[in-house]
Amino acid sequence: MGYEWTCHKCGQLRDESEFYASGEPAHCKICERERQKKRSKIDTREFRQRKVIAQFKHRHGITLTPEQIDEMEEEQNHRCAICERKFSELKRQYCIDHDHETLEIRGLLCRPCNLTVGYIEKAHARLENIAHYLGIE
Repeated sequence: MGYEWTCHKCGQLRDESEFYASGEPAHCKICERERQKKRSKIDTREFRQRKVIAQFKHRHGITLTPEQIDEMEEEQNHRCAICERKFSELKRQYCIDHDHETLEIRGLLCRPCNLTVGYIEKAHARLENIAHYLGIE
């Protein structure tokens, strides 16, 4: 017989074989499967929205509410503000585009457009030289 652990969810003392092997377990397999079922029932859009809000607050210190995100999505017709791809078609979560100096939020973008905007902002002087080189005035 192996170790016995107490499940933090149901409080039952169980054999280590009744826990998933990932360090010191918190929940037994039964409780973990139940938690996964409940989580999978959460609307994917709601889950993604909560994730992007949490990441944005962590990275930039700006707090947004789900209602503010809903409003921005509706204003943009649930599409990237630049390429107009539907958010529902994106493989990855959309990005909240903002000015890194003023922290002003500009809109919601797909990841490729957000990366492009960031690159353009950093390379503005070079872009003028590239345009001149290509004969674009």
